[in-house]
Amino acid sequence: MTGNCLKGSRPLLSFDPVFDQDPYLSVLKELFIQTFGTPRYHPKSQPFVDHVFTFSVADNRIWFRNYQVSSSTY
Repeated sequence: MTGNCLKGSRPLLSFDPVFDQDPYLSVLKELFIQTFGTPRYHPKSQPFVDHVFTFSVADNRIWFRNYQVSSSTY
């Protein structure tokens, strides 16, 4: 189903490299990891990734995007 991630699936987190350069942004990066990340071997998590959360910095703002990962078969 296009546009919907499955319940229990884990997101892949992607960060802009600037999050490692600024101390304030590195704290926010850890906050986002703790908030949106799935603990390893969590009993209710699924063993696949079907969406990506990306965090980037532009115009002095943090931009969050959600991308769907779909496997197309031809």
